[in-house]
Amino acid sequence: MRLHREADLAELNRLFADMEQRGRQLLLDDGFDAADIRVHRSVEMRYMGQIHECTVDIAGGELTATSVDAILAAFHARHEALFTYSEPHNPVELVNLECTITGLVDKPALPSLAQDADSIREAHDGFRPMLFDDSGRWVETPVYRGDKLLAGSRIVGPAAIEEPTTTVVIRPGWQAELHASGSYRLTRWTE
Repeated sequence: MRLHREADLAELNRLFADMEQRGRQLLLDDGFDAADIRVHRSVEMRYMGQIHECTVDIAGGELTATSVDAILAAFHARHEALFTYSEPHNPVELVNLECTITGLVDKPALPSLAQDADSIREAHDGFRPMLFDDSGRWVETPVYRGDKLLAGSRIVGPAAIEEPTTTVVIRPGWQAELHASGSYRLTRWTE
């Protein structure tokens, strides 16, 4: 569809309204409050007969001849920014209408682990031979169970901490400290 002041604005408004209504309803069905739903509109456009499309953000509400002028101006500016030229006198076509409907959620609370630097003893789970450089020398390395460590635990490398989804390797000369949020902070070890 060509985009110009006389475009079928009623059809475009209907299409946007349908997309927004369906998206809103899906979020309402998932338990979001209407006040927490946000709508973002954009259109993919290009000059007639060309293959270079670009996305232009547009305001919500009813499209009018005036808003079409603003969309076209934004398209020409965006095209020039992306492709180093614009052709304001050439016809423009709409390729896609897009609506992004989002539901706002509360920021999750960070976990807060209990503090106990002595949890290292209970977390120790044996040793494993590991290579840390290209010397070919295996190092008998202590292994710790991450699920037994508490905040404040500091482990000096070489060591390995086994978590349910990963293994944290602490190279010689480094240390790891478990933060109350459950994150490890690795730093160079200094006595």
